[in-house]
Amino acid sequence: MKRIEFRRFAGVRIRGSVPIETPEPHHFSRAEWLTAQVESGGMYGTVISYDGTGATAGLHQCVAVYPSSLGQGPLWPLIVDCIRGGGDGIEIENLLGARRWRLTAAGKVVNKAGAVVSGRAIRDQLTGSPVGLMPHAGPGRDRAERWAEALHRFFVRKTTFETQRRWGIDHIQSTVRRSLRFSVRFPDETIEDKIYSNPYVMTPELDLAMAVYLSYTVNAPSAAHKRFCRAVDRVDPKEDSNGFARFLMRKIGRSKYARWGAHHENGRYQRTRRFAKRIYSPELFEPGGLMPRKMQ
Repeated sequence: MKRIEFRRFAGVRIRGSVPIETPEPHHFSRAEWLTAQVESGGMYGTVISYDGTGATAGLHQCVAVYPSSLGQGPLWPLIVDCIRGGGDGIEIENLLGARRWRLTAAGKVVNKAGAVVSGRAIRDQLTGSPVGLMPHAGPGRDRAERWAEALHRFFVRKTTFETQRRWGIDHIQSTVRRSLRFSVRFPDETIEDKIYSNPYVMTPELDLAMAVYLSYTVNAPSAAHKRFCRAVDRVDPKEDSNGFARFLMRKIGRSKYARWGAHHENGRYQRTRRFAKRIYSPELFEPGGLMPRKMQ
């Protein structure tokens, strides 16, 4: 495998090999599909280990370790859920067992005494380095490649597919229940109240804007949520849904956070746009449309 460096980290990448199905014709299914396309290329089995997380895997790219806090991430409970759903976890359990670690029913990696394993130790196990910098050669690199291959084989099995898709939908549903705590006008309401409450009508513009927003929340939940709250303060979607959709898209497309903005040729906006064009009406992507190539 090729060694890939990213910022102060290094690891490997295995591309997924089984494409996901076309989304069902309703909003949350499209949002989940769009998220999977941006996160993993819409392929089951995608694994990376060069971003400081130890490993990032699953259809929506769950992390093993949070790089900043070094707490254990959602990859482990996803694996447990997949095993409950019929996935074969023997290879992963054996790799953990070699360190006298195991997965609990709650999705935590613990040692033989039952104590939660540190993020540094997990990162060392998955990348061959406690700081997430995979060695060029030697036992550490060999171990990192074994882990990447094991995770790929686990998530490319059909018995895990339903659970992986469900995790994407569950993330969306938990997101829309969030309170608008960064909002000045509506801090006691939720996204669900503003966007999805009956008898609210979902327009094509709002459908696309919310699908894009929901896909961004996987990358950085707080940063995306702050932009949503600023948009809802500017334009109440219950009064002008299309005006709100346009303002929300501008907050995303003009963002200087990470590589979110439209000005990055291969940043998140442009990649999201390319995939969204496959399932949304062409006029939404034309100049003057909701998601143009160049965001003015």
